Amino acid sequence: MVEFLTDLLSQPPTRRYVHALLEDLQIVICIRLSPVYAQQENQLLRDLVALLEHFYYHDDSSAGDPRKATLSVESRYRRNIARLQNAALQMSKGKLTVLGLANYASIGQKDDLSLQISMLDDGELSEIYERLLFRQNYPEGVPRHIDRSFMLCAIVEAFSKRESLVDIVRNSSLLPTEETLANNLLHTERYTWESPVPVPKLNIQYLSIKDFLWRAFFLHRAESFFEIHRDIQDTLRRLKPISRAGSVAFSGNSKMAAQINRLAILEEAPSRVGENLAAHVRAEVLLDLGALSEDTKREWETLRPDDVVFLLSIRAGGDYGHGLSVRTPTGDNAGVYLLRCAEVIQVLGDNKLGSFPTTEKRKLHIRLDRAAYMENNFKAVLSSIKCIIENPANFVPGWFEDAFLGCGDPSDACFPRLLPLPNRINLGETITSLEHLQETFPKIPLDFDIPVLNDLGVPFVLTELRSRHSSNDSQTHSSASQYPSYSVSSGADHPPAFVSEGRSLSNMTVKYTAAQVHAILSGTNPGLSMIVGPPGTGKTDVATQIIHNLYLNFPNERTLVIAHSNQSLNQIFQKLEERDIDERHLLRLGHGEDDSQQPSSSMGYSKFGRIESLADLRSKLLEEVDQLSSSLGAPGAHGNSCETASYFYRVWIEPLWEKFNAKIALSPTPATILTEFPFIDYFSGKQHRSLPTESSLEVTMGVAKSCFEHISKIFSQLDDLMPFELLRNGRDKTNYLLCTEARIIAMTSTYAAMKREDIVRQGFRYDNIIMEEAAQISEAETFITLTLQNSPDGKSPIKRVILCGDHLQNSPVIQSSPLRYFANMEQSLFARFVRLGVPLIRLDKQGRARPSIASLYSWRYPGLGNLDYLSRSSEFLKANAGFRHELQFINIDNFRGNGEQEPFPHFIQNLGEAEYSVALFQYMRLLGYPANKISILSSYSGQRALIRDIINHRCAKNPLFGTPAHITTIDKFQGEQNDYIIVSLVRTKRVGYLRDMRRLTVGLSRARLGLYILGRLEIFQTCYELKNAFSRLLQLPTKLELTTGEMWPTERLVTGSVEATVIEGVEHLGKYVFEMTEAKLASLKIQSQ
Repeated sequence: MVEFLTDLLSQPPTRRYVHALLEDLQIVICIRLSPVYAQQENQLLRDLVALLEHFYYHDDSSAGDPRKATLSVESRYRRNIARLQNAALQMSKGKLTVLGLANYASIGQKDDLSLQISMLDDGELSEIYERLLFRQNYPEGVPRHIDRSFMLCAIVEAFSKRESLVDIVRNSSLLPTEETLANNLLHTERYTWESPVPVPKLNIQYLSIKDFLWRAFFLHRAESFFEIHRDIQDTLRRLKPISRAGSVAFSGNSKMAAQINRLAILEEAPSRVGENLAAHVRAEVLLDLGALSEDTKREWETLRPDDVVFLLSIRAGGDYGHGLSVRTPTGDNAGVYLLRCAEVIQVLGDNKLGSFPTTEKRKLHIRLDRAAYMENNFKAVLSSIKCIIENPANFVPGWFEDAFLGCGDPSDACFPRLLPLPNRINLGETITSLEHLQETFPKIPLDFDIPVLNDLGVPFVLTELRSRHSSNDSQTHSSASQYPSYSVSSGADHPPAFVSEGRSLSNMTVKYTAAQVHAILSGTNPGLSMIVGPPGTGKTDVATQIIHNLYLNFPNERTLVIAHSNQSLNQIFQKLEERDIDERHLLRLGHGEDDSQQPSSSMGYSKFGRIESLADLRSKLLEEVDQLSSSLGAPGAHGNSCETASYFYRVWIEPLWEKFNAKIALSPTPATILTEFPFIDYFSGKQHRSLPTESSLEVTMGVAKSCFEHISKIFSQLDDLMPFELLRNGRDKTNYLLCTEARIIAMTSTYAAMKREDIVRQGFRYDNIIMEEAAQISEAETFITLTLQNSPDGKSPIKRVILCGDHLQNSPVIQSSPLRYFANMEQSLFARFVRLGVPLIRLDKQGRARPSIASLYSWRYPGLGNLDYLSRSSEFLKANAGFRHELQFINIDNFRGNGEQEPFPHFIQNLGEAEYSVALFQYMRLLGYPANKISILSSYSGQRALIRDIINHRCAKNPLFGTPAHITTIDKFQGEQNDYIIVSLVRTKRVGYLRDMRRLTVGLSRARLGLYILGRLEIFQTCYELKNAFSRLLQLPTKLELTTGEMWPTERLVTGSVEATVIEGVEHLGKYVFEMTEAKLASLKIQSQ
């Protein structure tokens, strides 16, 4: 019942009425004074009541402007105290004089207020209780009497001052100790729903932004502490502590732990003004790495400044309530007595030098209890949320706040309801031809005036015909029937004279479907865009085109690109390279920044790579200025610097162009243009489009203007690069690049959470945010990406929020089972918006996989079809060489008497499936399949490690085989694809987490041409959740069927009939591959002779 009441109070629709009822019934006082509440064994009840009290006393005025909300809370609190003081002075001036004249701060203290009120006798207490308008009695049959303790508790609870959400978070610790890890309810591996858990839930609606942030902070801290608890417990188990005469020794070892020989405090700095704690505490730890391997020693030596380490004191004996203990061989308990966190300053050798000697001792300089962030970023996320809560600014744009909280009509925040709309939109490369336009636009639910003329060319431009901009600056339009009406025209004023090097106009566009065009158009306009993309429907292409359209249409706006993984950002940047975007406007932040590089350049998109690239670009542009000045016969070193180049443009180039235009005005003929064009010598020696000799005036003048635009662009770029000449410090250059020069900035959601404070401090600004893989990013991390800037007026300048994802694939990874299921912490903002009914744009055509493979998961996506080219392309029509079927579920029985094994907790392996997957890879390689077109996936990391070991031992050094393109888990491979996928499901006792169809959908949707799944048939065919997918798989034989006499690629059609060889099991396939290998080696030996 307490959990139910908490749920009612924590959601806006039910809170409004339920809170008034519970307040009248004084339900919190009734529970607190009940006998069951005071029983020692009912700690869970007390925790649940504390959560109920949090929402019961939540201030509803905290919604809206946070700064006004704070003033409103204080004002209402003062009015309540004034009411109490007036009642006290009117009733008893003798006993309550001190209460009536005391300041508000002292009255707000619960102990002081209780002391003052308790001085009254029963009659006086009853009188003031009545004056304060509390309930006087309960209905007949309710076993609750209003006695002295009830009245005293009611008055104290009503008028004592409570901590605000900001104060609660500010006073919360971000780092764990042995006491904060003691909640055993959150440390269970499997949640059984037998009892509630005293944690807030992530619902589809929130009471306020601060309420959401408080819940996110609490849950992320609980999840982080759960992971730390599990890691420490695993490390303690591997160390195998032994009790010896009251002390502890270790018979095992762990690469994550090193024994401390000595700890000494080096410095304890005086506390800062207004603080009680020391400013910092520096210590020196002497570690003994003698029991560790050389590789593990190198890992310890690579600890970086600001990394977090945990200092443990382990003792024998005693009862350890936090669960961080193991049983020793003697039967005693050995557990963690103390746990503290520290931040690494420097790792030194035993001689206090930075170089590491051959001894086993290492000195670690640390800052105790002042940690910055950890590798798993738990403190970074918590610290960011804490900083946001303490900041009074409103980080959420006004048009987006109601949608985020789950209130109102969510379509008001979406296109085309959100006003104002841009009057003109250049579609760029969205539409490839007039035929493409006429094919897609009628399928989009907007009004378009499509011309029937055939002389329109790309790029197309949309111009709004019926303006809906309201005169009173209203941001939304209430009438859903009034869609904007657009006319379509051509945006090509004159033919382009130049195309970027290595880029062909005929190969740089994608022919988008109608749903993709709709998504691109929505993302280009202001507001919230929700793009649901099933596997293979081109989410990344759509996101890239939206980025390009924003870059093209709004040159003064900056776009922030967020993704869950570095691989996704790599794909986006590779596609951006193919579009006409100036390299100096691209910036990549984070640890994966070096993975994204241009094929034609060694300069990456990281901050430092960009600075080097800009320096190289400056040199090339100044060389162009020298060539231009030489062609004009202008004396002087005009290409010496950006400043001299700017002077040259104003003194020489602009007057020459004005003089040329004046001559054309007097004699507007093509011959005049050819003879008077002042830069003809400059362009004559370059491989650019020259002035046409036999063309019309309009065409010739258009090319001349294009040539001058090229020259102007050179000087415009040099003007933008001039600050890099003036800034000498590398840090200043990187900050300028981030805050001013770059227009498309990309980072992962993890990096945004870790570096938020630094990014905000540098003055970062952005107008649009595009989030790829949004369904895999937690709500808290999604919210943090909205807060990477400060606004002078306290209002967020964000104009567009574009979320691309698939809520039917993997969700955010949450390790704690109670937090994942009970608190719904695996919910992403994307999935919540889907539940709220936010208008979705569903991409409805997949172009990745064969239709037969796509049918395994397409049933989950109503209306999902296949692109036409899948039925025409030869690679999809031809069969897989050596295989009777293009996909199969292959039943794997016990191998050597064993199925799944678990040598360590959660480290599950299946030797039979591992051997089968490697043998299948070898078979494909012997038939000529390229290794880079084959990937092996497993459902567990333990199986991945086993397969990798077998591959390294049997294949890696053999040129006949090599290694597959990927050996990874299903979760890690989301967002990627390959032609041929081998999947090992591992489990033979129970289905495990693959019961979640979202994970299986990822595994089934990675293959383009061939999918071969290894598993235990009797386990997976009886799983109800997987029934639809496996009913399609099991229409084919469950024993591998191979064909003979074929090499890759084959000319046999996938629909063709052919005799097959049935493989009975692991041993049979291994023998088959062995014989093929022997034959292959013999053939190679004959050829070499």
